Amino acid sequence: MIMDLDQTTKITLSCDTSKEHSGPTMIHSTGVPNYHIHPMQVYILQEAFPDDKIRNDSQGILCSVPPANVIEALKKGAGFSIISTKTSGGRKVWVLSLEGSGSDDGGDEGGD
Repeated sequence: MIMDLDQTTKITLSCDTSKEHSGPTMIHSTGVPNYHIHPMQVYILQEAFPDDKIRNDSQGILCSVPPANVIEALKKGAGFSIISTKTSGGRKVWVLSLEGSGSDDGGDEGGD
């Protein structure tokens, strides 16, 4: 069963700036009752990474992989693209959106 992502078109990824190339990566979302992120996003992550690399956390879903890998999985799996990046309080933050999927601005940022 394919689930619509309409209700959650934006998600936020973050990691410590010192761990940008190694992870872990925190994935946050809002507007999805009883889930840290939309179930379809969880499914995409489960398809991309082994189960031992993904776990629930009090702040969202924690993936023990670099942010670039999570971004790539969400791009391929659902068409997300980066709409903004910033560094704040020792953390690098990426905002991804389905709305911006037609644009590739900044899409290759952070790849290694």
